[in-house]
Amino acid sequence: MKASQKDIIFINYELPNGEYQPHLALVLSNDDINQYEGYYLTVMLSSTPTEDEYTYLVNAEMFNFDFKARLKTPNHKPQVRCHLISAIRADKLIISKRYGSIKQTYYDEIVEQIARVVFK
Repeated sequence: MKASQKDIIFINYELPNGEYQPHLALVLSNDDINQYEGYYLTVMLSSTPTEDEYTYLVNAEMFNFDFKARLKTPNHKPQVRCHLISAIRADKLIISKRYGSIKQTYYDEIVEQIARVVFK
């Protein structure tokens, strides 16, 4: 299954300890890059009680599908973790589900937040 820029997909992320865990991800790279390079750039969506400079909080109105966050506790917050960017080879990208996409306005805000926290 292929993905496009702004798509929300469900993939296995490699964690710092070398294990893999499924997470939602936002595709950052455009279709030309995905095809030319054979890589997808993604950023992880998660829910955590942490709200810090790497957090971009999300809610259902930001998506063009019925986004329902699965929160472990009421303290958890659905969010983009702006520093958790991954380059995943297209031939290794196993998308277990494509949900839909994020609206352009919010995609642009996320990219700006990523630029602020990663490239400052």
